[in-house]
Amino acid sequence: MAIGDEKLADVIKNDKIKIIKRKIYAEKGENTMIQIRPVSDLRNKFPEIEMLVNEGQPVYLTKNGYGAMVVLSLEEYASLVDNVEMKLDEADKIAETTEERVSHDDVFRNVRSVIHGK
Repeated sequence: MAIGDEKLADVIKNDKIKIIKRKIYAEKGENTMIQIRPVSDLRNKFPEIEMLVNEGQPVYLTKNGYGAMVVLSLEEYASLVDNVEMKLDEADKIAETTEERVSHDDVFRNVRSVIHGK
């Protein structure tokens, strides 16, 4: 397995950990109900949406009944993006120092095996 595969697997594992934490909170009875709102609520009920987002909950907005966007706090967005960007930068640096190249099929096969422990 290439070094970049392990880093991508770490990112995916971290996302799985967040999902598991939300399930644990739900089992404890804490308020983790998925917030799905019409996009008009962003204008009409902004303080309510802001409060949910500041509590760390994403708010899913719909337009005409279809998913349109997700509103996240800056902290939640940064926690999702920063790690990925850092790992991609590391992978770019490694790629500059080696001639080894791995196909996307191999990368995803390796990541899946790390995630599923195979």
